[in-house]
Amino acid sequence: MKIISTVLIVFYIGLGHLWAQTQQDPYGFRNNLLVNTPYCGQALSTSLNGSNCSGTTKPGEFVVETVTCNIQRPVYQLGPNYSLTYGNTNGWISDEYSIQFYIKNTSWAAKEQTLIHFNNGKSVPPLYLKTLPGSTQACLSLDASLGSTCLPLNLNQYYLISITRNSKTKQFEVYVDNQMVISLADTNDDYTAEKGQAVSLFSSQSIGGCSVASARFAYLNFSNRYLDPDAVKMANQGICALIDANSTADFAINPGASCKDGRATITYTGSLPTDSPYTLAWDFDGATILGGQGRGPIEVQWKQAGTKRVRLSIQNPDCGTTLDNIKNPVVTLPVIKIVRESGSCGSGSATIIQVSDAALPLQYATQLIPFQSSNRLNLPPGLHTISIRDANSCIRDTLVHILPGSDVAHSIPDAQICEGESIVLTTTTNASRFIWRPAEGLDRIDIQSPTASPSETTEYLMEALALNSSTGQTCIIRDTVKITVVPRPELIVTKSQTVLEGIPIQLQARVSNSTPPSSISYLWTPATGLDNPHDPSPIAILSDSQTYLVTATDAQGCKSEETVTLSISDVESFGLPDAFSPNGDGLNEILLPYFTRSYFPTELRIYNRWGLLIYRTKSPQSGWNGLYKELPAPAGPYTWWLTVQKTSGESVSRSGTVLLLR
Repeated sequence: MKIISTVLIVFYIGLGHLWAQTQQDPYGFRNNLLVNTPYCGQALSTSLNGSNCSGTTKPGEFVVETVTCNIQRPVYQLGPNYSLTYGNTNGWISDEYSIQFYIKNTSWAAKEQTLIHFNNGKSVPPLYLKTLPGSTQACLSLDASLGSTCLPLNLNQYYLISITRNSKTKQFEVYVDNQMVISLADTNDDYTAEKGQAVSLFSSQSIGGCSVASARFAYLNFSNRYLDPDAVKMANQGICALIDANSTADFAINPGASCKDGRATITYTGSLPTDSPYTLAWDFDGATILGGQGRGPIEVQWKQAGTKRVRLSIQNPDCGTTLDNIKNPVVTLPVIKIVRESGSCGSGSATIIQVSDAALPLQYATQLIPFQSSNRLNLPPGLHTISIRDANSCIRDTLVHILPGSDVAHSIPDAQICEGESIVLTTTTNASRFIWRPAEGLDRIDIQSPTASPSETTEYLMEALALNSSTGQTCIIRDTVKITVVPRPELIVTKSQTVLEGIPIQLQARVSNSTPPSSISYLWTPATGLDNPHDPSPIAILSDSQTYLVTATDAQGCKSEETVTLSISDVESFGLPDAFSPNGDGLNEILLPYFTRSYFPTELRIYNRWGLLIYRTKSPQSGWNGLYKELPAPAGPYTWWLTVQKTSGESVSRSGTVLLLR
């Protein structure tokens, strides 16, 4: 009878007293309003706001859609005129707390709609979503009228809203993604709650009459911890993990497919804070623990090959709920045997690699030979690292020492170089005389290891006079080496030009001789003023003149470089570009005004060729996306009228023509 033991490690997370621990109730809206496992909080509830508005249907429904990070999952669509309530039975929301929710609005209220309300009996303004007049956007505010500071929020776009309060400083703060939009001293404890006092989202505290606002929730969390700006930034960076189903119990296995003596390193990567009271239980499916514990890294080793079952269980000691996460690493333990062929004068010898206990098919390589399916390698004398890659992408290396024979001559394996480069044709042999053909591109044709600088792909033939160790006679040994010349990328970039200070300009770089273009990587240096120095078409916004070095590198590592100089004009100006193309290719999608520091745009109007006003905004920085009545406007010329305000307070207007391209 064969007995396989299971190793189980239980690690208690919790350093310090319970009162110092971070407590939270997260909700993932996975087809229910229950708190995420393994937390113990009560379920969310919905209620009708009590208005007499028409169109009220049902509290909400779960719909499946693609959220951030290409994650397709259920989200909760809260119905119009319904609120979502958190009972706060655990008292996590008190004088210090954070509330985070990842939502997108699918409709706005007529004027304003309560985003969140603390049911603490105090008559204080709740946090409102205020619809911007004449716009499809809204912003967050605490007063009944629109404030001077507003970050416009778009319909049908997800935002991470963070609401947090510091009990020591009594500072109440609101963030949209990484940007703080509200900060006030809550000296009267207006925006606090006590245990059992509920917190409502999208409640009936609407000033604008009937509310038709509705939203989709992908994540909601109530915590007793204050979030500083760094913590808010970290939450935004980890939004993919926040909305993922198993983020609490996530862990990493490196490598995922283990072939190096069955070893792997396992590390907890979940979202639980280090001071949480939960327990971690590991099951390594019979592996031997070599080192580490708790959150890891934990090094383990399996003695037998096969697919393993690694399980992490997160348990809440208060209510006994458990969340499991299981991953299945593949363990292969290949055995490598090296066989050396014997050869005669002129034939050389080969190395045969024999592998057992590995996942087929196999591939073989050395430092100079890329992975290939043949297990027969022609290796010159010397030390070589032979690599074997199996069907699970596991790579195992072994060191081999090839001894020279008296009748062998080997040059380097076939190689490739970039156009204009050189390579030494290093040859291992005991031969005394040499001749290389053809002579084109070689510095010498009569030496053992010439330097080759071919202008095009060339196969060189080496003939060497050697002594046959078996017969004592001289013979000619031949070897060939093919040098493939890869053309350098033909780089075409934006011409140097004069630009306006602070005005976005799109740069362009492309390679005309590359197939496919996706095989080219780009780098603009320095990165000053660029939104993405690795983009072939970055946008530059400069306050000083700048010269960029553009480097294009193809899949073979061949490079080309060009320079672009952008000189800042000393002329103060404003206006709009001559053309834009809202066709979905990611370039010049929005018609945006340009203006120097002496001007600030206050109004933009767009007229069609018949003089009909088709677009007007008091926020010209948002630009025009080429839509009229939510449909693409036809291609052709349009007249624009732009009004700006000088630093002196004087208003100035200018008009012109822009060409819309499809």
